[in-house]
Amino acid sequence: MYKILVLAGFCSVSSAHAQSIETGGGLNRNKFYTWKQDEGHSATEYHAGNGFSFFLSVEDTILRNVFVKFSLVLDKYYGALSTTAGGQAGSSETYADVSKTTLGLAFYPFNYKFLKSAFINVGLSYSLLLNQEMEGYHSWWYLGTSSSGYDSLDSISDKYKNKSVFSAIARIAYKIPVTDSWQIVPQYTMTFGFSKEFINLEADTKAFRHTFALGISRSL
Repeated sequence: MYKILVLAGFCSVSSAHAQSIETGGGLNRNKFYTWKQDEGHSATEYHAGNGFSFFLSVEDTILRNVFVKFSLVLDKYYGALSTTAGGQAGSSETYADVSKTTLGLAFYPFNYKFLKSAFINVGLSYSLLLNQEMEGYHSWWYLGTSSSGYDSLDSISDKYKNKSVFSAIARIAYKIPVTDSWQIVPQYTMTFGFSKEFINLEADTKAFRHTFALGISRSL
């Protein structure tokens, strides 16, 4: 909770000197992935899921035509996974339908404006896990021993929680003026995770997410 308050406070302090502030929400589509190739007795399979996102963003001009952007983002995203690892002496398998809720701070140091009202933003995000639910099972067996079993993930999902994740993030948006100070902002954001979404899983599983959102921006 302390880290969440720090993130929210940081965003609030930035807004005090901001040139614009924006809030909005939209829908996301998430799919887990791994860089590891399936080989031998190891295998992975991932299926996408749909969720939603809400955000509060501030922009601050630091030099003429040079600005930075911060966003506080609440994400609810879903996905399904199946991971297997082992060999001739035994193996383990996990299958899960996953629901995750995170609160993250995105920082965009690289920003480009074109066509007068279009923007490309590229940066990094740090997200804290607020809630994780997993429905499915974990099973295992080992040759030559009596060690085998089957567990429902409903009771042991906490052991898979990774409390924070780093991601690369890119955004493209277009500001449509409504008045001199208010704009409607349709936008697309791509989040590419490079930290593990889970611990104690057979494969290093990360997340890749598309978000389509609509924001309302006010120039200050």
